[in-house]
Amino acid sequence: MTKEPTHRVARPPSRAHLLARMLIDQHGALALRHVTDQIELFLSIGDFASIALWARAAEVVNKFQRERDKARQPVAAEILPPVAAELGLDSAIAVVLDG
Repeated sequence: MTKEPTHRVARPPSRAHLLARMLIDQHGALALRHVTDQIELFLSIGDFASIALWARAAEVVNKFQRERDKARQPVAAEILPPVAAELGLDSAIAVVLDG
């Protein structure tokens, strides 16, 4: 008896992931603030199922925003040599340009 090969199928995104992506698209950097406002609203009416969904969405929004911020940080900074000396400028100008 031979074993049939199994293929992994990608799971569709969860409701929290879809909600988080939509919120980021609509609200940008303020997406997490919108999520907390919604959680407060659902808390005030006692809708705990919705609170759970929005709390998971908050985790995903936070994760996406951390990944975005990490990608934006420079990997390394290059320090350039003083410009005035290379251009042959006199010492008074060199002091002003090079600090």
